[in-house]
Amino acid sequence: MRRISLAVSIALSGCKAAEPQALACAATVNASMPLAVDVAWTSEAGTSYVEYGETDSYGMTTPATDAADVQIALLGMPEDTDVYWRGVTEGASGTESCAGVTHTGTAPAEVPRVTVTVNEEGQDAAPYVIGAFFTGAGGTGSHPQRAAFRRDGALVWYSFSDDDGTAMDLHYSFDGETILTNTYFGAMGGEDSQIARTSMEGDVVATVATPLAHHMLCELPDGTIAYQALDTRSYTNPDTGETANWVGDAIVEVALDGSSKTVFSVWDVVPMRQNGRMDRSIYGGLDWTHGNMLRYDASTGEYLLSLGHADDILFIDRATGAVNHFYGMDGIAADPPFDYQHDVNILPNGNLLMFMTDTDGAGAIEYARTDGGLTEVWRGAWGQAPFALGEARRLANGNTFVNEGSGLPLHEETPDGEVVWKLETSQTSIFAQFQIVSSLYPEAQ
Repeated sequence: MRRISLAVSIALSGCKAAEPQALACAATVNASMPLAVDVAWTSEAGTSYVEYGETDSYGMTTPATDAADVQIALLGMPEDTDVYWRGVTEGASGTESCAGVTHTGTAPAEVPRVTVTVNEEGQDAAPYVIGAFFTGAGGTGSHPQRAAFRRDGALVWYSFSDDDGTAMDLHYSFDGETILTNTYFGAMGGEDSQIARTSMEGDVVATVATPLAHHMLCELPDGTIAYQALDTRSYTNPDTGETANWVGDAIVEVALDGSSKTVFSVWDVVPMRQNGRMDRSIYGGLDWTHGNMLRYDASTGEYLLSLGHADDILFIDRATGAVNHFYGMDGIAADPPFDYQHDVNILPNGNLLMFMTDTDGAGAIEYARTDGGLTEVWRGAWGQAPFALGEARRLANGNTFVNEGSGLPLHEETPDGEVVWKLETSQTSIFAQFQIVSSLYPEAQ
């Protein structure tokens, strides 16, 4: 037995693989966005990632890559902070790793900062809020600004360019690598507007010209970009005999090859009707429909368009431009009636969740869809009515994320209307479109 054991021992010793060498990693603060740490190394084929955090216990992990020349940005760290990191490659010969500590830089003073004023138990687990700030009406000194914050209010990411303009919307792209933001140079709805495709490290990858664009954008799974565009036409009111420019809305698509086409216009389906908000013109005419939200539902092939001044919501077939469902003042009635609704969302049960105003203020409201129309089934904490904007999104834990509108806070509330988290900023940096996300990495969405 001793000889057999010795033979087995020798055999096992002879088959033992060589210990893998440590990775030779380099870490630097990102030149464009100094809250990110870039870790790079070259390795054998395998799966590579970085564990990182504010202590040597790490706690965060980047999405994995199979590239041989690994370059990974560590996102989500506060400014002026030691970041502990460990790079890992898992390959055929075993696990190789490297480790280090890198101190993040600081953001420029003009990047907006925020304050958490309510921070109770029961919040959704998603740790970040990210979006665009509406910083003015364009022109010198009004730079496009995007930013992300931890739920405790710490700034952890930002992006802005030197081009004068105003940002309104931000979306993670289906490509898993970039974000999409719209920018207006001069007045919103002007000829000189664009959508920028930007990396999370702040590099502009591509831009798409979007003349007459305003408010929201959306990306389709096939890579098409769709946006709301002004559709202004001369109209003579038969009741008054007055002829004026009425400002309506169209949906414009931009294909991957850069070609564009109009797939829908309110002039084809929405009845001409004077409403009480039409004199609030920011577009050089009577602001008739004031589209303020555009989404695409890939499961049905429909666009969802909200018309804030007309108090209408339309479900539009992308292929034909026909309106499949028409709710509001000019369609199937809602109870209570729509009143300057924003950010309409279809919930998994088919209900519609949106931000809305009325004579008592504003807040999140949910409608059930029935054959007879829309009926309110829930409303959240009602507060001050903003002069513009507003969002309402249902979170994974059943709570609702609410952007209270221009100059007002962001908050999370329970189904009972209790506010368990609130984020505020200065009046000079208005929250435009924001969302709560589980990761800052586009590929993790």
